[in-house]
Amino acid sequence: MGCGASKKATQDVHLTQEKYKFQLKIIKPDKTVVEFKHETDYEELPLTVIMNFLLFNHIHGPIFNANFISKYNQDLKRFQYFIQQLVGIPMENEDHPYQGKQWVCYINDSRIEWDQICEQESCVKSTDNVKFCFESSN
Repeated sequence: MGCGASKKATQDVHLTQEKYKFQLKIIKPDKTVVEFKHETDYEELPLTVIMNFLLFNHIHGPIFNANFISKYNQDLKRFQYFIQQLVGIPMENEDHPYQGKQWVCYINDSRIEWDQICEQESCVKSTDNVKFCFESSN
């Protein structure tokens, strides 16, 4: 006996992996909307990962035109993270980010700053409504 070839007929099994489409909307100061889509095998991803995919994508990268910075906050004794530029539009006051307009995220209409997204490693699902708006922090 042992491990031998079976005489039973075999049946081919074809598995298909479902693709999930993430969509980000960037609301520019003139209220025009720029949309970006990212397709993946994962239903949920950290938002920072999706942003990096778009930033380094050869098709989306030039339009996405983003940059991220960190600034040390003496009061909090830690670095804080900001979107320095998105779709080519820079934050208003890089030296004092909370004294000017900056890029702020909304996930399902809940406001969340980029620093919180990075610190909490916030994940989004493909069904989430994700948008970025250029506005004052207060």
